[in-house]
Amino acid sequence: MSNGFQFTVTAIHLSFMDMSNFQTYIDQLTQLDPLYYYIALGVFILLIIIISIVSFNKNKKKRAAAEVAPYLVISQTQIAPLGKGVQIKFLNKGFTTTINDAEIVGKTNVHISQIYRDFLLETGKTYAVFCETEGRNRVDDGFDVVLYYTDSLNNQFKQQFHIHKDQPSSNAPKVVRYS
Repeated sequence: MSNGFQFTVTAIHLSFMDMSNFQTYIDQLTQLDPLYYYIALGVFILLIIIISIVSFNKNKKKRAAAEVAPYLVISQTQIAPLGKGVQIKFLNKGFTTTINDAEIVGKTNVHISQIYRDFLLETGKTYAVFCETEGRNRVDDGFDVVLYYTDSLNNQFKQQFHIHKDQPSSNAPKVVRYS
């Protein structure tokens, strides 16, 4: 018990020592020439201006990317009769985009068998990805397809689609890199 009390007294003593050092700093600042105050104020204002310009440019890029962003949805999922393959069609409801790549997430036995990279996907058009299973496995519910694409401003997007027999769904596209 006395050890905790000693620690508290020491902490209070140190805080008073810091206050006395703080007071000496204040005294030294009040003895400075007013020119130093103006220089410090000018530097502070300049930093605020630089930070606001950088922030404005970043927000400007986000707004520009949102104006021409593609909007991809799953239009059709067709599983082969034997369950070894699946064709997934994506519909572009937004602006023109270029499909760069795709990958399978969530299943190790499913792989992409046919994909067209650097494919220009216009508004209202569809894009198909063909997937197959390895060995005697069947395409089950529960794997995801991730598409990587770029818009007309060269912003890079990543969008994940959940492939299920009953109800396929998708996540909102994420911007990977602004141009």
